[in-house]
Amino acid sequence: DPKHAGASHSLALTLEEMGDFDAAAAQYQRTLEIDPNHVRALSNLLAIRSYKPTEDEVKKAESIMGNPALKAEDSAKMHHGLGKHYERLADYDTAFDHFQKSNTQQAHDADPYKASQTANFYSRLIEAMDADFFKTAEGKGNPTKQPIFIVGMPRSGTTMTEQIIASHPDVYGAGELIKIPNISKTMLSRFPEDLATAHESKIKEMAQAYLDHLYEFAPKDIGHVTDKLPMNFVYLGLIVTLFPNAKIIYCRRDPMDIGLSSFIEMFKSGNDFTLKLEDFGTYYLQQERIMAHWKKVLPTSIFELQYEDMIADQETHTRALIDHCGLGWDDACLSFHETKRMINTPSRWQVRQPMYKSSAGRWKNYQKHLAPLKAMLDEAASKN
Repeated sequence: DPKHAGASHSLALTLEEMGDFDAAAAQYQRTLEIDPNHVRALSNLLAIRSYKPTEDEVKKAESIMGNPALKAEDSAKMHHGLGKHYERLADYDTAFDHFQKSNTQQAHDADPYKASQTANFYSRLIEAMDADFFKTAEGKGNPTKQPIFIVGMPRSGTTMTEQIIASHPDVYGAGELIKIPNISKTMLSRFPEDLATAHESKIKEMAQAYLDHLYEFAPKDIGHVTDKLPMNFVYLGLIVTLFPNAKIIYCRRDPMDIGLSSFIEMFKSGNDFTLKLEDFGTYYLQQERIMAHWKKVLPTSIFELQYEDMIADQETHTRALIDHCGLGWDDACLSFHETKRMINTPSRWQVRQPMYKSSAGRWKNYQKHLAPLKAMLDEAASKN
């Protein structure tokens, strides 16, 4: 049906995920020919990094914003698109205003972030999964070396890291899988406490359930499969229990850049702490807390990849990353932007470009708006 606006829009999204941004822009424009008031098509068109919208397209977006009957979710989407447009023009005050309004609208449909729940859950993890726990869990998991887990805060470089590793011919990039969190909820009555008393057969059953899920995407004879769900940093204790020989990469980045990037992106779900800067700061500090615990007690090495180091010296840090994964060198890992894969995270444009340095220190463009977050992080750092 050539007049089906929804199908046309979905095709444009798919072209974006495939990395064909020019074709995606043309398809969004075709969608708008079918339905001139298609909010998501216009917003996504404005947000394409390489696209220069016409004056009429910008005016159309701003006129749609003036409709008092506009749904909160559509208002959030359009503010996001306009924010991206004004950021490209280096009008950072106007851009931030749109991003802030987008988040305010998104908050209408989101549960408020509950910092106490995060802190309490992490305290339970720390109490239940200490060094003694891992001594008793030794030898109970699946010895396979196939999974590679890439973890870290959202917008810390996890998509780039997976794209580099998945460019290797012996690796399949599975993207953001939610299987590990699902296993913790569906195969244990109470996580993490029940993991401490789980029989070896139960642990092997959980490990096999995860591997079976991998094989729904990846060929069984592939050497390694990456799982880059950022929030798996919460579940590293479970991961190491199930797969003691799995490789773990922890992505790090200047928290101010993470904070800005998280604040101005629209996530599909589950990141309610990104809608307010103070919530992000609180969550980031809790993430630092649980990672400090894992680094102290896990009986396996965690490879820390600093985003700024990678973009400053790509080959040195790429070689170290590939070596940590137990892989032989392949030059394709340096040309990761040429690898053809579906990518449905906000980083789908960035990882289709050669390594660039302009994203480091990006937060300084919005410095005055981010002052409360900077003060919070500086105060925490001064206490450590």
